[in-house]
Amino acid sequence: MPSTSLSSNHPLVDALRALTVEPSITRALRLAEDLGCVAGLDADPVGTAHLLDQVIDASLRDGDVLTALGSLHAIGRVADDQADATLARLVVEGDPSVAGHAAWVLGGRVPDLGVVGALIDQVAAGGFEAMLAQRTLIQWAAWAQDPIIEQIGARTSSLAKDAALRLAYTRQAIATSARPVATCHRSATDRRLTVIQPFLHARLDAAGSRLGTGEAGGIASLLRSLGTHLGADSGIREVVTITRANPISAVGVAAGWERPEEDLAPGHRLARVRYGPSSDIAPVDAWEHRIPIEQELTRVACSLEGPVVWHVRMADVGTLAATAVARRLGHRIVFTVAPDPHAVIASRQAGGRLDRDGFGSAEASEHLWFRARMVERLAVYADRVVALPRPHLGTDLDDLLGLDVRGRPDLVTVIPEGVDTRILDQALARRSEQNGSSTPVDRICSALTEERRCLPWLLTVGRLHPLKGAHRLVEAWAGSDELRRRFNVVIVGGDLDDPSPTEELALDLIRRARGADGTGVVLAGHIPPDGVADTLAHAAAQRGIYVAASEKEEFGLAIVEALGSGLVVVAPRLGGAPTYVEPGETGIITDTTSVVALRRAIGEASRLVDVPDRAAGSRRFVRQELSVTRMAERLGDLYQEVVAESTSANELVGTTR
Repeated sequence: MPSTSLSSNHPLVDALRALTVEPSITRALRLAEDLGCVAGLDADPVGTAHLLDQVIDASLRDGDVLTALGSLHAIGRVADDQADATLARLVVEGDPSVAGHAAWVLGGRVPDLGVVGALIDQVAAGGFEAMLAQRTLIQWAAWAQDPIIEQIGARTSSLAKDAALRLAYTRQAIATSARPVATCHRSATDRRLTVIQPFLHARLDAAGSRLGTGEAGGIASLLRSLGTHLGADSGIREVVTITRANPISAVGVAAGWERPEEDLAPGHRLARVRYGPSSDIAPVDAWEHRIPIEQELTRVACSLEGPVVWHVRMADVGTLAATAVARRLGHRIVFTVAPDPHAVIASRQAGGRLDRDGFGSAEASEHLWFRARMVERLAVYADRVVALPRPHLGTDLDDLLGLDVRGRPDLVTVIPEGVDTRILDQALARRSEQNGSSTPVDRICSALTEERRCLPWLLTVGRLHPLKGAHRLVEAWAGSDELRRRFNVVIVGGDLDDPSPTEELALDLIRRARGADGTGVVLAGHIPPDGVADTLAHAAAQRGIYVAASEKEEFGLAIVEALGSGLVVVAPRLGGAPTYVEPGETGIITDTTSVVALRRAIGEASRLVDVPDRAAGSRRFVRQELSVTRMAERLGDLYQEVVAESTSANELVGTTR
């Protein structure tokens, strides 16, 4: 830390020192927030700004990005011209990630017309940083609308189409922000509520034909079945699940877009919103489309009737846009909080895959700081917070998010996720009626050599993503003569015909893990929900094991489905699985980031397969405790409470006017 005239026990020096030496990244994120509080309250803003400016430069030179960013956010709370000068310099001279953070912090300060040009350049360049610069320009426009619009107009004509479009959206958002908030139509007679479930990255349709591809994993499957069960609630007018309208292309057919709406079930409608180019957009690349996403969400929301509740779940641009729209329209917000990205950071650091020295590159590509702050703030400002069960929920939410659940047990409602047990029951019935025959099962078996078709499966289901760990399962199997002799590996999920870059990376890891001889490993690709249930039923009947080799599962719906089908499971110790898997009885909990531990766990799980009444007990437990029907009942009650509280508050305000 640079030399300073401040005493060694000065609160600012203490806060800086604590941040600099803290080995835990998640703890350092909390300490950075403490540093900001201390800096903003310091009685010597000139000295504080000067010291923080020095610390930022020194930390960037030394590669200590955590301290640099913590100091950058802290200087944004200091009332001194030096702070403005430092932030303006970093917007112009910093690398994209640092410049983005500086642009973000400037949004809370007095507008500086001299830096508007650099912010416009950030918007034009695109990416996550463009979104941060847009937010600041829109915030500043409340005081300096005309000069900002003039600079945007002067810059736009010389830019490429995409960059010019981003600036046009920025200009439009600035103009819109100056208008009164529009009042959406509401029915005067029917006060049943409407629930909105946004998840822009899902690939949803009535048949579930694209589940398991791209980002359409467990959450997409959950929203599809949950919305249908919620839509049957007499107190709910409609459930609207919102995703992106994805581009469609086929051989000999002109490219187009998915249709804007589709009925998934009575009372459950899918609304698709259009934004961005006519190509797939990865979640990490979607941030720059925040403004058109907000416009589309506003359009959908203003077409709805009755009280509206938004249930958001992701630390992504969809949640950022949805919560902004909900607040603007006076709608209620329910937030399912998960310590993510906090838990991911902690897991990677514990496994040696991330450290303070490597935080800068992870931050630049994954935007961990912004997403962490977004989750922390939503957990405080949402009308209600829902959490998924996990073994040390109160401790995790307090340590990672600063959410004092233990001190205020009313703050969070714990609601387990659930699966559609009807699909599992139907699969078991089909297996009995068709003597085990099923198109997906038959296709998998035909991919195996004849002598291996009688072997049980090590089955895993989910999207193809390195975090899901299918390559670790294959490596554990390939490295054991006994496992190769006794089992096949079946991996369900992913678009094998046209994989996304992330899916291609996962496939490459799997290929390397299985080696040149891939006999015994079947990549089945994505399968619709009924077919997945058939594969689970087949695996259970053939004495197979379900293996979730992911780093963590916030809850693990595929694991629950496996239990509901009667399978023994191997599940990660991080996340919700330890709250419903009985170790040594229904499955094995292990460190799934370790191939050695995973291999050992599979061996232990194989000894549970033939335990009497185990399968029947697992099925019974899932139907009683972890069905989507039960989940929908509890969420429906929660939504009604939120609306009732809002109505009571409005009536109280009315009586005091």
